[in-house]
Amino acid sequence: MVKKILFLEGPIQTGKSTLIRACLGEHLSECGGFTSQRLIGPDGNTRGFRLCPASAPLTAPIEDIADGCFTADRISEDCIAESDFPDGVFKYFRPEGPAYQDQQVFDRLGVQLLGASKNTPLILLDEVGGSELLREPFRKKLDEVLGSGVPCLGVLKLYENARRLERSYQDAPIARANLELRRQITEDLGGTVLYYDRLGDPAGAAAAADAVGQFVHSIF
Repeated sequence: MVKKILFLEGPIQTGKSTLIRACLGEHLSECGGFTSQRLIGPDGNTRGFRLCPASAPLTAPIEDIADGCFTADRISEDCIAESDFPDGVFKYFRPEGPAYQDQQVFDRLGVQLLGASKNTPLILLDEVGGSELLREPFRKKLDEVLGSGVPCLGVLKLYENARRLERSYQDAPIARANLELRRQITEDLGGTVLYYDRLGDPAGAAAAADAVGQFVHSIF
């Protein structure tokens, strides 16, 4: 049996997640899985990412998510020192130094969100293919979800972007894990990965958008 698995890949911030949500419409609230929410600073730039339930907004003002940890331009060093960081935040770009990262978020909240998805009509995975694949508890649960037979729809990080990530993670094998996930989706599970770039390839993006719409229609 061919599993119902569809992923979009493409350049960052070209509308992949927005397209998926537009196609899901009111059904988004019925979906399991997760969203990697982009945290926006007062200057309008991306300041971090937070793991959230699938139906959470794609973006949120970073200063609104936790009292005391964030100000207009920095993070409280006490929050980092005491490991008292806002729930779900796994990356924060500090203007004054290296990014703060807490990959254990995927072991805890990531596994929890995936585990709660088994009785939902569709599992949203937005996005996968990065450093989270090196977290064994999360990777194991992701394998279970992908092989469960519950339809999965999401965003797969581009291989080129996975390679760039390796520099921030002391040359951890993120790109290799990305390729293995892609192979698993397309070869082992009979899923599909479509390229989406509405700016660089409008015709291809339109075809991918149609495919996502048909995929969602087949489920709901």
